[in-house]
Order: sequence, then structure tokens, then C-alpha cells
Amino acid sequence: MATRSKTNNSAFGQPAELPQAMIPSKADVYKYYLFVVGREQVSSHYMSTSKDCYRIVAKDVANIWDKFSFPHITLEAIYLRIERLVEDALRINKIPIARRNDTFYGGLQKFNEMFDICTCHCYENKILRKDCRCEMKIPIVEWESFVGQKTRKNQLGSIDRVTTGARRRTQIRNEKLASHSSKNVGRGRGLFFDKHTAVPSTSTDVMEVSEVESMEMEVGDYADDDNVDRDPDYFENIELEENMQNRFTYNNLAITVDRYRISSRAAAAVNNSILKDLDLLTEFNMLDRKKVERERKRVGKTLVKSNKTNNTRLECIGFDGRKDSTKTKKGMEPEEHYVIVNEPNDQYVTHLTPDNGTARCISEEIITFLIDYESKDSLKALLCDAAPVNTGQMGGVIKTIEVYIEKPVQWLICLLHANELPFRHVFMKIDGKPSGPTTFRGTIGQEIQKDLTKLGIVKFQPVPSKIQDISEDIISEFSSDQKYLFDICLAIKTGHLSASLASRSPGALNHSRWLTTANRILRLYVSTEAPTKNLKDIVLIIVQIYAPGWFWIKRYPRATDGARNFWYMMKLCKGAGVDKKYLDVMQKSLQQNAYFAHTENILLCMLSDDRQHIRELAVCRILQARNENINERHFQLPKLYFGTDDYSNMIDWSKETITQPPIIRDFSNEEISNIVNQPLNTITIPCHSQGVERLINIVTLASQHRIGYNSRHEYILNTLESRKMMPRFEFKRQWNI
Repeated sequence: MATRSKTNNSAFGQPAELPQAMIPSKADVYKYYLFVVGREQVSSHYMSTSKDCYRIVAKDVANIWDKFSFPHITLEAIYLRIERLVEDALRINKIPIARRNDTFYGGLQKFNEMFDICTCHCYENKILRKDCRCEMKIPIVEWESFVGQKTRKNQLGSIDRVTTGARRRTQIRNEKLASHSSKNVGRGRGLFFDKHTAVPSTSTDVMEVSEVESMEMEVGDYADDDNVDRDPDYFENIELEENMQNRFTYNNLAITVDRYRISSRAAAAVNNSILKDLDLLTEFNMLDRKKVERERKRVGKTLVKSNKTNNTRLECIGFDGRKDSTKTKKGMEPEEHYVIVNEPNDQYVTHLTPDNGTARCISEEIITFLIDYESKDSLKALLCDAAPVNTGQMGGVIKTIEVYIEKPVQWLICLLHANELPFRHVFMKIDGKPSGPTTFRGTIGQEIQKDLTKLGIVKFQPVPSKIQDISEDIISEFSSDQKYLFDICLAIKTGHLSASLASRSPGALNHSRWLTTANRILRLYVSTEAPTKNLKDIVLIIVQIYAPGWFWIKRYPRATDGARNFWYMMKLCKGAGVDKKYLDVMQKSLQQNAYFAHTENILLCMLSDDRQHIRELAVCRILQARNENINERHFQLPKLYFGTDDYSNMIDWSKETITQPPIIRDFSNEEISNIVNQPLNTITIPCHSQGVERLINIVTLASQHRIGYNSRHEYILNTLESRKMMPRFEFKRQWNI
């Protein structure tokens, strides 16, 4: 029998049931968890695990939130938060009583805060309820109650029958408004007065929830009263006044102003000015900033809804992030943003805001995303860069997600990132480490910080390059920086640099973009009459290793080409003829990033090989791995063998644990056997994350111009929709009429 002294917790006190009159605090949830653990140990015929107790607590906490009519996250997401809460509480309990100082009691005080599982974060972001744009809102009649619970002031009392009846009548009127609106969709200009009910109605796609609520407050008292006197002339005048308003929709304007970051006031002024110049401006098509804002919100909400519908059951997602200077009610503040991309189409899905950049917080946010988008069971591959927070063998993001979904995933670690690392490490060995975000300490680094377009072109020594011809279709998709690298490498190969290329900008210097660093080094080389040996060495590495590897990957971008691309990078390093000290640095870098040399990625590449005997060998190894049925796979980098004649031999297969590529786990044995006769060409997922990085830049722009997740999300979708309709606009012929 457990006595009170045995069950007492020195930090939190006795285990207890959840309070029913208030939303539980973090301490309440933890004490209830201890209560459930003790109860299950006494009453159960079997030993309940911690996970069983987490589920019981999650369900009971959700019931209390339902009792208060507050929207909350899913049970699985609540389960994860409770698990994290218990871990935090256990860490506090481990601190001996003698060592408990102000820091300890400060951390303990945080457990008195409400255990927040709400889907709406407007209160924390200082956003008023009328401005709330969350997908699942707190009912407006419950807002004050929620604030009281958040500040730990309110308790749930007995039922107020008068207030409950009033709220019920309000709900009935809302339902009638919605029903009446659906009947009038497509009748013309949207908002109008129905002469029989005198209630404004509109298409649900146009009207905001807040507008319906405010409308109900204005006319709701008369909506259900059949005895109200009606003056036909009065309502006729109102109808005429309403019909004089601008009821046109401006889909293209809404997405364009977001794309070019134009204010609503400026957009309205430009639109009215153009119409006035064309002598087309009337009261019916005149805009003001409120109309433009409503259109932006309407189009944004439509895109958010379709985006969520089209991005469920995802098989491969790419993710990456950075800490952005983010616009808030208090000003600009740093905030972590991680973008989620649906591959293979580089389609933006959403962006996440973890508390910090640790693997634990990032993986928790991604796991919650997988639950919300019904992708927990369908996920087969993850695409990201090689940052340790992502690829850690024990607690990295990918490993944590694998543990949660209880399946291995295909590790697709960006090959463009792996290609730049040898160049980066050699440059630092030659010129020293950076001294700041855009500055270097060494001689070469200081020279490339200057305005290189002002330097003249001298007669320079050509450097042979292994860059191969690339089709115009691929070149047309290059960014300006990539085109510059391609053109200047060809110029250095021939020994002639045109005046037009000399006047082009090589790109801004930034340590996160080593492509522009390579551009600036090559531009410095063609303007230096007597280049030093260090400059010649680094130019040789760029022209013969870095640039050829980059454009080879762009030429063969699929994950099924990944292992072959990685072997080509190894081959370039071996045959470049650089000093041994630099060769050792580059080979060490490749060994540390040999993710595409893992057996799973090599087998995936072998399945798409044009040679039948290679495909047959891959099929045999995959079927054998399936028969062995390895229970748990630990992803470990293999030892590379440089100088091999084929990518299929760059590792020692006898020393590696062979497992099937997770991306083909749904293939039957018969389908895999058929690949012997026909190469696998249905997997179009990329082997690099450049599309993800481009979307990060859009998230950064959104964070500088919009406050809150919903506003940023709509801004991003509007911008991408505009770019989809018109990728570039330099000439009139690019505009689709």
C-alpha cells in the first residue's frame, strides 16, 4: 500500500486528478500523469507502459478542452507534448533539494502556466480576436473565457441558462445565414438584400467569418422575427446603394501585389489612376485599400484550402530553415522558420516555427505536420542538407522521425551541398577561415570583397575544364549566378573573356552561398596579371572539380542518379591533378558526406541503370535483403574506395549491411523482378534541395512583411501562384492574355 509520504513528489507535491473547473496547468497535467501511473499499477492486470499512461492523460485533457469549447490539436500531438512535459519534469526532479536555487524555482514556476494545446495562437501573438485568421478559431463568445483561463483567473461555474439560450439562438441564426448564402451563390454580384428576409447574404468564398459575425450582430435581432414591419421603399434604397459598390473580384491583382510587395493603398491608387487615364473609372470599379485587402485575404484563403487538399499522404518532403528577422506586433524579432516542400515538384506546403533550432524541436514540429497532413504512414523519403542537426546518428531530425513512424526512410542529402564542401574546405586551408558573415581574413578573400566589375581584363592563362555541354532547356532554368559560373568557366577554358561577361555582376559575397564566392574568385583571376600559386590552385579546383560536379548534378538531378553523381565527384577529385595535401582534404570531406554511397542509394541507382546486368545484381541484393528481414536499420556512412571503375564498386559490399531502399518498400517482389527487363524511371525525386532553398527565401521575405503564421502563409501562396502564372515579366509578350 502506497502512503502519502511515498507518493509525495518533492517538487510538485502529491499526485492528483485533473481540475474540472479550469483548464489544467502544466503542473496539473504532470501530477495527473503520476496519479494515472499509480492507479494503473494498482488496478491493471498487466503492467501499463508510460505510453499507455500518456494516452490516458492526453484523452482526459482533451475532454476538458472540449468541455470549454476551445479548439485543440490532435490527440497524437497532445501525446507528444505530454511526453515532452514529463521529460522536463523529470529533469527538475533530479536536482537535489540542497542544490535548488533561483534558477530551479524559476523553471518550476513555468509549470504553473496553462498547458496550452490550442490551435489558435492569436493571444500569444497579441492579435485581437476580430483579426484572428487561424484555421480553427476560438469561438468569439468564448474569447474572454479563454483569456481568463490563459491568465489563470476564470473557473467554470454552473450553467447560465439565459446566456446559453442566447448563444443557441445566435447559432441558429448563423446557420440560417449560411443556408441562405449558399442558395444565392452565382446570382450575380454577391452581397445583396433579399426582400423577404432583409438579411444580407453573400458567397461563402468571399465573406469572412468576422463579417458574418458582425452582420449577425447588426441584423440578427430581426432575422427570425416575422412580425417586423418592413418599408419596401426603405429596403429598395438600401439595395440600390449596395449595388453601387464595387463587387468585382480581382484575383490577378491580389496575387500580383503580394508578389511585388506592393501596399494595398498603392495598388488601389495605381489601379484607379490607370482606369482614369483610360477614361474607364466609375463608381462601380473604383478601388480603395480596404477592397484590395479583402481581395488578398479572399484569394489567400482559397489557395490555403486547395493547398491543404492537394498535399496529403505525402511520400517525400524536403525541409530546411533559418532564423529570420521576423515582423511582430512588438517590432522585428528573430524567429526560426522551417519550410516544408512536397517533392518531386518543389511544391510549397507550409512553414513551421519551432521554438529553437535543436533537432528535438524541429522534429516535433515536422511530426505534428505529418499528423495534420495524414502523411505519417505514407512518408518514404526525406530531402535536406547535411547539417548535423538533420543527420545526427542518434538524435538527428531524420533519425527522430524514423523512430516515431517506426519505419526507415530514404536519406536524400543534398548533393549540391556535398559538392561545395570540398571546395569550401580547400579554400579555408589556403586562405584561412572567414572573419565575418561576408568577410575573409586571407589575401584572396579580401580581394574578392571589392567591386570586381571595375577591374580590367588581362591576358590570362587558360585552364582546362571538364564541363560538358548542357542543353538549352537546362541552362534556361539556371539562376543568374549559375549562368555566370557556367559562362566564366567556359571563358577561362578558351582563354577569352567577352566585354559583356566582364561587366556582369558575379553575385553578392556570402558564406552561405559559395557559388558566388567561386564566381568572384574566377573574376579576380582573369583580372590578375601575375596570379599567386594559391590563386592558381583554387581556380584549378573550381574549374576542374567544383563547377563540373555542380553542372553534372544539374544535368542528372534525380535521386536515382544520386550514387552515380557522387561517384563522378570522387572521380573528378582523383583526376584533377591537384596537390596531395588538397586532395586529402577533399577526399576526407567526401567521406564525411557519403550519404549517396549508402547501400540503399546505390541500389536505387542500380535499378535505373541502362545496363541489364547491373539491374539484375540490384534486384538479387534487394530480394535477399527482404528475405533476411532485418528488424531495425541503423543508417551509417560506408567506407569509400576512391579510384574504382564504377559507382557500384565504390564501397565494399561484404562489409556493409544491405537493406532495401525504403522508397520502394511498397513494390511487390514481382514488380522488383520486372525491373531486370525495364529500368526504374518512375521516381523523379531530386537528389539536391535547391528548390527547398529557393522557397526559404520567399519565407524570409514573408516574415519581413507579414505578422503571424496565417498572414505569411497566404502571402507565400499568393506569390507562388503569381510566379506560376507568369514566371517572368520583362516584355509584354510574357503576359498571358
